Amino acid sequence: MCSFFMQVRKLTTPEEYLAAEKISTIAFVGSRDMEKAQKNIEEQLAQKDDSAEFWGCFNDDGIMTSHMINNIYHILYDGRIVLCGGVGNVSSLPEYRRAGGIREIFRAKFADMRARGFVFSALYPFSHEYYRKFGYEYCYGPMKQRVEINDLKNFPCPYQVRMHNWGECIQPFKDVYQKFILGQ
Repeated sequence: MCSFFMQVRKLTTPEEYLAAEKISTIAFVGSRDMEKAQKNIEEQLAQKDDSAEFWGCFNDDGIMTSHMINNIYHILYDGRIVLCGGVGNVSSLPEYRRAGGIREIFRAKFADMRARGFVFSALYPFSHEYYRKFGYEYCYGPMKQRVEINDLKNFPCPYQVRMHNWGECIQPFKDVYQKFILGQ
């Protein structure tokens, strides 16, 4: 089924990232300023941000036909922090859909993740049925809680609450959350 695919691998160059961006834009029927996208990609690569990996499937002519992102998360499971991959931007060029490119990316990505000690892979699917083909299953139920700010005013707390503004450093929020999930 996938014999015409030359390779599946992590993307490494700005040109590959831009090709992946184009595939997503086409697949999700979006519009994108490609010059701006290229500039953003170059900035992201220069920052050496390891919070996501971009995977691509290439045909024999070297054309990227499909791609997806593996976002890297650390989650609390059974009292320990473990690695979790978060699937995103799963997309193929229309002429290569149903040709097995996404399946091949999942195969290679899962093998790589297992070798590196990932425990989970998660996604927010457009279709549970579609992702079941790749081993995913619905495994939690959403929980909603409503808390009025006034309900919190009697709790002793030396902190103040304010809205996070776009562009501000989020590390303090991550630090508070990390202490919360570890029960500290």
